[in-house]
Amino acid sequence: MKRAKKLNLVRVELTWTPRVSDIPADNFDLDACAFLLDGDDKLVRDEYFVFYNNLRSPEDAVVLKADDIDGADGEVMLVNLEKVPPQVSRILFVVTIYNAEERMQSFDDVSDAAISLYDRRDGKLIVSCPLAKVQKGATALQFGEFRREEGGEWEFYPLAVGEHQSLAHYVNLYSRS
Repeated sequence: MKRAKKLNLVRVELTWTPRVSDIPADNFDLDACAFLLDGDDKLVRDEYFVFYNNLRSPEDAVVLKADDIDGADGEVMLVNLEKVPPQVSRILFVVTIYNAEERMQSFDDVSDAAISLYDRRDGKLIVSCPLAKVQKGATALQFGEFRREEGGEWEFYPLAVGEHQSLAHYVNLYSRS
């Protein structure tokens, strides 16, 4: 995957289809979230964690349009980098499976799953990561991050790091408390 520069308005889109027939679609929920982090790699404040229970950052720099619980419509995050406050130095995008351990689910159980980044000005695909290519048995994916470079410009760095983790792991890692 390649790095992307000079983006201001982007769309992050998560799509999937449950593959295992004995798992009802409404029991297989992938969740996209964003962590707006400061120079210490911590959330600026709790409100800067955008996910299914907090659909927008305080300045509407990151907005989760909908929490799709079955993959039919996908999840979409709209990002306006010009609205990101100066104390935020990076925005990390993570995908997790809701209650993955309890439900014994992993990305192996989905097909056609991908998280993609688009330029909202022209709709052009910047980068996409098929979840089938992440570590076998993974339940979480660090998709990529925007980093504020010197001079204030934002640059996107794809990560594609699959892990066996829960959303709580990332919340604990990036929380101030």
